[in-house]
Amino acid sequence: MATKQLVIEKCVPKKTGTGQYGEWTLYEVIGRNSEGVPLEGCVAFKDFSGQSGEFEVTAKVHPEHGTSYTVKKPGGGFPPLGPRVEALEKEVAALKSALNVGGVSQGGDVSAPRGGDLDSIPF
Repeated sequence: MATKQLVIEKCVPKKTGTGQYGEWTLYEVIGRNSEGVPLEGCVAFKDFSGQSGEFEVTAKVHPEHGTSYTVKKPGGGFPPLGPRVEALEKEVAALKSALNVGGVSQGGDVSAPRGGDLDSIPF
């Protein structure tokens, strides 16, 4: 993974789906590097249209589709789950209190089904 100075003119949605972290959109990234060379084969999972600066660029080689480059902000990626889990725990506690429900589960397994992982995206 390399960090590059990029000027991203626009991001065009190419594919959407649902994975283990929720819904995602894959964007084609249109722009240039700091020397003015156009970006080729770049994709991102966030719309960076009109942004410039440091971006992490990771090469991905696919046997059928060739090489593409994933672009993201340094340290970017999926948000940490901790704050979301804590917020959900508080919400569940409030709902249990409002419904006067104890801490013992009355039903079967209520875990949510997992979606596919992001590695299953063909590019």
